[in-house]
This record gives sequence, structure tokens and C-alpha cells, in this order.
Amino acid sequence: MLQDTDFLIPGLIDHFLIVNDTVRTCIHIRRTDFVGTGFHVPEKDFILSAMKFVEEKENNLLNMNYTTVFFTDDAGYVKTLLSEKFELKDGTVKNLETSSVISDTDSTDSILYSSRHCDTVLVTAPHSTFGWWLGYLSKGNQVYYTDLKFVNDLSFPAENFNPDDYYPPHWTPVRYGGPGNATVIESLK
Repeated sequence: MLQDTDFLIPGLIDHFLIVNDTVRTCIHIRRTDFVGTGFHVPEKDFILSAMKFVEEKENNLLNMNYTTVFFTDDAGYVKTLLSEKFELKDGTVKNLETSSVISDTDSTDSILYSSRHCDTVLVTAPHSTFGWWLGYLSKGNQVYYTDLKFVNDLSFPAENFNPDDYYPPHWTPVRYGGPGNATVIESLK
């Protein structure tokens, strides 16, 4: 049907149908004010494993460009991640240096960017309200977050934090596969 329309009125489809061939995974990493507070601070190995998990789960469309956008309060730390690579199940090597950017925008612009461009969001700091809003207002509203039940965080054992009260039910909690297992898996709710 679209081909018939293009035949009758050449250029109509190109004028009104904008095809975006870029899929953006947005990663929120909050560290600086959480260090030493008892709140979970994401570690490099977990961030990379969680990114791999999300990429393999979400980015299965052919002929698409995949970009990672980092939102962080610690750009120096995230720059150390850019030298990393990991291999996906299909053999594709994800080179963070060539497929990622670190956002240097203010909070308002970051939220606006997320609402228009973030297809998937990974929140690595489960207490971050800014990360929560990035996910909640994201374009795709497909959000993964670090499961507090499986990290060393003082608020969860003290029963001061119930994840079910905080995260929408369609968001996906992720965690390490088990003791000594650095593979990230989906948590059961």
C-alpha cells in the first residue's frame, strides 16, 4: 500500500515518514554522593555485565545503529569504561569507545533527551531519583534497574525500602547470577 502511495505521489512517504535507524540505550551511573553512605554504588564489572545483558535482550533489530548514552555525575569514572569492549551472543563486539557518548547536559536537558531518544534505560544506582525519572519519562519506557535485594545496601536489610513501592511493575530488575558469578540475569519479582 505504501508503495502505491509513493507511485502516485512521489516523495510523500519520505516527507512524512521519518525512519530513524538508531537505537539508543541510555545508562545512568550515579556515584559521587553515594560513596560511603551505605547506598549501593555500581561497580565497573556490574555495569559492563548489565550493559551486555540489556544489549542482548533489547537490541535484536537488524540493520540498526546502536548507541549508548551515559548520564552520570562522575564523567571521569565513566571515561574509564569507554576503553572496554564486550562480545554479544551473536559474535558482535561492542566497542564502547566508538559506540558511546557521555552526556554533558544539565538535568533538564538530560530528561528531555531521554523522553525523545532513549529506547532503553539502565539505572545502575537504584536509589537515584534522577535515574528513576530518566527511565520513567524515557521514549521507550523499557527500563532495567539494579535489584536492591541482591546488593550490599543498608536500606534494604533495614526494611526502609520496598522496591515494589518504587519501581513500576513492567520495569525489569537485574542482578548478578550468584556468588562468584559475574553474569547479570533478570531477577524474579
